[in-house]
Amino acid sequence: KYWAKMAEIRMVDVDEAKRNLCCNCEYYDNTPEMMAAMNEVPLNEYDIYDSKAQRGYCHKLHFICQTPRTCQAWEEKDYEVPDEEEDMMEED
Repeated sequence: KYWAKMAEIRMVDVDEAKRNLCCNCEYYDNTPEMMAAMNEVPLNEYDIYDSKAQRGYCHKLHFICQTPRTCQAWEEKDYEVPDEEEDMMEED
């Protein structure tokens, strides 16, 4: 029911909704700087996934979110290719 509702909200099919997770959301931040800042907040049972901590900070909702989760605020992340990689791609 959960994924069917998320698919309806996002106007995608259920399989696509299942791929829209916190870890690939526009607002998810797991940069080294943010991870260091979050170290002040102790891990809890929801932060552990596959036996390791997997969390990041949500800049839209202003809280710590977990990598494999999702919510209705999810938005597609715009990925940028660093200049070095663009130059390498042009040479090929």
